[in-house]
Amino acid sequence: MKRKISIILFITLLILCSCEKKENKKIDQNNITENQKKEAEKYNNYVLLYNHLLQIDEYIGYYFDVAGATEKMKKLEGKINIPSIDQSILDGTKENIGKNPEMKELDSAARDLVPLLSEMKTLTDQMTEYYKDGNYYKNKYLRIEMHLKFLEITKKYRTFSKKFKDAFDKKSKEQKNRATEKIKKEGKLIEYDLITFIDSCEAVLDEIQKEKISAENFINADLSKFKELDMKMTDSLDKLKNSSENKDMLKKENYHSSDFTSFILYTSRFREAVKKFINRVEKKEGVDPKLLENNPSLKNEPGTPENIFYEYNELIKEYNKLSN
Repeated sequence: MKRKISIILFITLLILCSCEKKENKKIDQNNITENQKKEAEKYNNYVLLYNHLLQIDEYIGYYFDVAGATEKMKKLEGKINIPSIDQSILDGTKENIGKNPEMKELDSAARDLVPLLSEMKTLTDQMTEYYKDGNYYKNKYLRIEMHLKFLEITKKYRTFSKKFKDAFDKKSKEQKNRATEKIKKEGKLIEYDLITFIDSCEAVLDEIQKEKISAENFINADLSKFKELDMKMTDSLDKLKNSSENKDMLKKENYHSSDFTSFILYTSRFREAVKKFINRVEKKEGVDPKLLENNPSLKNEPGTPENIFYEYNELIKEYNKLSN
């Protein structure tokens, strides 16, 4: 089954939470800071749900790769992976919806999504219990019944999760733009270069999704466009390396040069993934059909879009460590 590749969105802490309370500030300014903290907390709670949805999407894909995405199940060969829905995230989201400040579109989408996820969890828990011993054929009727129910509920899930993701993406852009503008005004060059570099990486992923390419068809990608994006990414990384080695900026922004050692390593991994992708597109070097058939995720296959997304996700994990 061909799946849309998803990304793990990095948590923008808004930098708003870091506003220091200074003497002689007016009361209303202090109140604004407190509201910003509440907004950041609520937003970051929705980040948890967003990232959990990406995990669910991935495992839905794994299941259909093996079982098939039609009413007639395929012969089951290989491990069956079932989405695991985290009850603590559902409970946290229910609580988050009612918190201030109101995030109208996100709150509405989450309010519709949570009951569907709860219903879905009942089914996936049952499926996990059935398949855990590896004996897939012990109850044909139950197996088919669960498969049909899973087909039906994932159709609803895609509709409700898309509504939430769209609302989240919109809010995320608003938050990131505000954070970037604030950082720029404060002269935090390292933070600004970090965000600019991540944006340049995301531009590569956006283009992959825009062109609707995967391991099956990536050799038809717009080579000139990806070379242009690679050049922009290289330029933004050079600026980040320079600012992160600037002793004055490191001191101003409370960093140590060693903080960036691991992150820079992962930037190199991501750049290498993009360069291998460009090289394979240039050479029209596609993926062996047998490899496509036997390894549908292909996240570890160098030069594929799936590998680029995988390396991006790893990079973002390091970014989050750095931000925290």
